Amino acid sequence: MPVLGKFIPWLRLSVIGSATYESMCADLTITAFGHSGLGDTSMSAEAWVGVVWVMSVVALAWPLCNVIGLRFYDKGMKKVSGPFMGILAAALFMGMMAIMGVPKFLNFADPVSVIVAFVAGGSVLLLDFLAKKTGVKALSEFSFPLAMLLGMCSAFIVG
Repeated sequence: MPVLGKFIPWLRLSVIGSATYESMCADLTITAFGHSGLGDTSMSAEAWVGVVWVMSVVALAWPLCNVIGLRFYDKGMKKVSGPFMGILAAALFMGMMAIMGVPKFLNFADPVSVIVAFVAGGSVLLLDFLAKKTGVKALSEFSFPLAMLLGMCSAFIVG
């Protein structure tokens, strides 16, 4: 933001975009204009306009991929559907949660993260149990976001 101003990054990221790839695009563009990189505050007006254009054009890549390729992806997913698809989706979700959760569960140097992980995990199980007992479907559907909120609240209490 000190280099590009506060409005262009805010505009780009509020509509579509990612700070990760947009900062990389900005750095590469600024370097291509002969400056030292994204931290260079003596950027020329031409370089700034180039950065805005590159960030905007690159942001169009994923919507275009969706418009062009989603039809083929959807056909492929329908071919794979069936019992295997449920197993595959569950395995992918469990793998993703394991990659993100295990470092928090086992980081005993930071007890707050361990407590938050256990509170959030326990909250999901409790909310699912309550949903089955009471028959309130919304509890089951919103158990994950509610567990995240309860985990964050526990971080405030413990931390």
